Amino acid sequence: MNSYKNKVSIIIRVKNEEKWINSCLRSVFNQIYKNFEVIIVNNQSNDNTIKNIKDFNVRVINIKNFYPGKAINYGIKKSKGQFIVCLSGHCIPKDKYWLSNLIKNLQNKKVAGVYGRQEPLSFSKPSDKRDLILTFGLDKKIQKKDYFFHNANSAFRKDVWEKFPFNEKITNIEDREWGKRVINAGFKIIYDPKASVFHYHGIHQNQKSDRAINVSNLMEKIDGDYKYKNKKLTSSKIFTMIPVNYNFEAKHYMALLNFTINETQKSKFSKNIFISTNKKLVFKKNESKFVKEIFTRPDFLQNEHTSIGDIIHNTLDKIENKYDQQDIVVVMDPSQPFRPDNIIDKMLTKLKMSKSDSIIAVYPEGRNIFNTMEKNQINIDESNFIPRHLKDNKLLVSLFGTCFITYAKFIRENSFFGRKIIPFIIDNSISNIQIRNEKDFENLKVIKKLI
Repeated sequence: MNSYKNKVSIIIRVKNEEKWINSCLRSVFNQIYKNFEVIIVNNQSNDNTIKNIKDFNVRVINIKNFYPGKAINYGIKKSKGQFIVCLSGHCIPKDKYWLSNLIKNLQNKKVAGVYGRQEPLSFSKPSDKRDLILTFGLDKKIQKKDYFFHNANSAFRKDVWEKFPFNEKITNIEDREWGKRVINAGFKIIYDPKASVFHYHGIHQNQKSDRAINVSNLMEKIDGDYKYKNKKLTSSKIFTMIPVNYNFEAKHYMALLNFTINETQKSKFSKNIFISTNKKLVFKKNESKFVKEIFTRPDFLQNEHTSIGDIIHNTLDKIENKYDQQDIVVVMDPSQPFRPDNIIDKMLTKLKMSKSDSIIAVYPEGRNIFNTMEKNQINIDESNFIPRHLKDNKLLVSLFGTCFITYAKFIRENSFFGRKIIPFIIDNSISNIQIRNEKDFENLKVIKKLI
């Protein structure tokens, strides 16, 4: 470090950290960078945390009604430094260069904040080791769009904090919410793996489910998910995409296609149909006023390895380049024509009411499914041969082509499904029927004769 003129205020939030606080502070006071103060923000510890720090030159302030952002802001208001460092009371700086490596990046005024590496201890849980190793790599990163930030081991400029204090009303991930705001303001965030600490329990708080739910909900708010999920169906831009794979007699496929188009036209909310076809489609647009355009897929989407996800992404890209940005994508495949009446609006309503990311039609399968063994034999568990309605666990068979709905946002981000996927159960075995070739179509004629 070429200069020690910048005063650093190290804010350490604690609540019952008696096992870790001595190791944490010993490492802090062993740093080669000496121009710092330590402020302990104590969240009503009732163990020996405060007693254990009496031999260290630190200032202790107490806080009630704890929120992570509120505790940080409170500590900073009592600080004197131009640079602020946040460190968890159970994190231990790895070496004596931790502080200098962390704050050297803040000399650049375009950098709002820096966060360092977090490493597991030898006795950390395997799941925590996995998460820390995957999240905090060995390469330094300069983040211009990615707003990930982590206050267990971070630093930022005080003058930036004065413009962007931490949110005092959220229960988790105040660091990522802050990161989003500074990135949107044109600042950069740096990840520096040389500023490393040991972090025993990892970044997911020992997989606590209630915390995971809170984090998930807050991430949706930060990403703006609530805004588009609360948009009414009547004001949303919703289109239905029909992927066409011509692989048998055209007149038969056109019958299936028209059948699907007729079902789509029943929707009050999805008024535009876009068709994506693997071959030039002989179809008069005026046969349906709802068919907005027919796209022939490019050559690179014509091979047998092409996934439906690639087709959806390509179609959405073409639509949004030519028309307006879309809100919701409905996918219906002509090869699965047996749908409940007005399925689109029923699924759209359930998607909105549940505030989920995607909804997919499924069939609850109660029949037995066998695994193959050596010599083409099958493995049968005789205990499974009970009446279907008495089985506790039923498999859900995907009826993706019957109807699948998601937000266009996820397609653009190559996620396709998002995080929260809910089923739309169709307990009607005829919906399982797929018509993918000429033989399947001929079988329909046999069924028709039977009835």
